[in-house]
Amino acid sequence: SSVLVCGGGHGMLVKALLAGVPVVVVPGAGDQWEMANRVARQGSGVIVRPSTVEGLRDAVARVLGDRCFAAAAARAAATAADVRDPVEVCRAALTAAVT
Repeated sequence: SSVLVCGGGHGMLVKALLAGVPVVVVPGAGDQWEMANRVARQGSGVIVRPSTVEGLRDAVARVLGDRCFAAAAARAAATAADVRDPVEVCRAALTAAVT
């Protein structure tokens, strides 16, 4: 079993969830709190609150000790193929609008 500990940036979360790895998120600034909350709502990980050594240790132990987090991360990975590339969607819309 494994877990990724990260700040909650979009790129790192995408890489973890594409690999089906649950996460422990210690959010910093910007969109990291929103991304962390989405992961928590989806069930693929937990947010460290408060941001302490004990809080981090407890969060990692919780994710490693409960298989529901890994299962939710695996479900997220399985649905990745269903997500359309936003650039392709925009190109198709622009092409349709011009023709």
